[in-house]
Amino acid sequence: MTWSYWLAAGGVSLPALLLLFYAVRHARSIVETCLRAYLESRVAREQRATMVADGAVPA
Repeated sequence: MTWSYWLAAGGVSLPALLLLFYAVRHARSIVETCLRAYLESRVAREQRATMVADGAVPA
């Protein structure tokens, strides 16, 4: 018996697995993009707060 037989026997088809793989990769890239944007905005906010605290920029 082959792996494709066991997939079909389990009720999971190969196209469904490919769709699941694509969805997981896509969701991962969305999460990475959101996390990157959040971290960049947080760093920028901390830099502005530091500049204001140092008196470099008027509040």
